[in-house]
Amino acid sequence: MNVIKNRVIQTVCNTLTTPRFERFTIYELSSKSDIDILTIYTEIGFMEDVYKTVFEEIILKNVTENSKTFEDIINNFINYVSNNKIFCLNLYKETEEKIVFQKIIKLLNDLIINYCEDTDSKDRLYLIVGYIRIFQQWSTERYYILSAEVIEEIRKNLLLNHKEVFG
Repeated sequence: MNVIKNRVIQTVCNTLTTPRFERFTIYELSSKSDIDILTIYTEIGFMEDVYKTVFEEIILKNVTENSKTFEDIINNFINYVSNNKIFCLNLYKETEEKIVFQKIIKLLNDLIINYCEDTDSKDRLYLIVGYIRIFQQWSTERYYILSAEVIEEIRKNLLLNHKEVFG
């Protein structure tokens, strides 16, 4: 990964780990990373591209690393989200506002295809819906709290539904 891209990703991650984070603009990203806006546009693109890059390089790589089965991916995803609650919720809230719902689904689908080439469309859709459901449920809880019981219920339901649908 090049130095500019790495600095942008690190700046986004540092910013999104701030509790009660409100919003983040390309101007703030430029200022916090000490990288000219034009350079960010040239190297990565607009904010939705920045968020896509952050999701791909940080979350998706962590989730797919050492995953041998789709159940591993589900478990790794839930573990990553529960261990990085503030960052993940802030990233979700930022992308929810900046990227329309259909684009989020297409983006997640493309990223999952890129990292899990053998995953069929039903499995991809299942993971995408699970991702969105986790954050919808999470964002309704006060102060970004997602209790261990809720996390385990989400994990259990996702895995149970996956087994029922895909055997």
